[in-house]
Amino acid sequence: MTNDLNPTIEEISEYAPEHAAIVQRKDAKRYYVYQHRRADCGSVFYIGKGSQRRAYQFGSRPHYWFNALKGSQIDIEILRHDLHEPCALTIETIEMHVARSKGEPLTNLLIPNHPGRRI
Repeated sequence: MTNDLNPTIEEISEYAPEHAAIVQRKDAKRYYVYQHRRADCGSVFYIGKGSQRRAYQFGSRPHYWFNALKGSQIDIEILRHDLHEPCALTIETIEMHVARSKGEPLTNLLIPNHPGRRI
């Protein structure tokens, strides 16, 4: 996928048709956990919890997120979906710890649900 800052639902559908329905949910189980990978080497550099198009919105990402992606396209993977928010936050935290234990260069700075607690 190109690194568009705010792709439309149609562009998301073209990139990953299986994600289109997930990112359009608006009910209580609208949350999902996703990861961003560099397309060139496959390294995971961000894990997040989102709803609607969050996994595909890049305009609000911090500079270190862009630095991790520099020179590569992005692959987006939805790890789990149809989640309530507390469950999504727990899974996000677990996935972050698993990725760190594998040596993935995550740009995540804080542990979800633990304000101020750094990874």
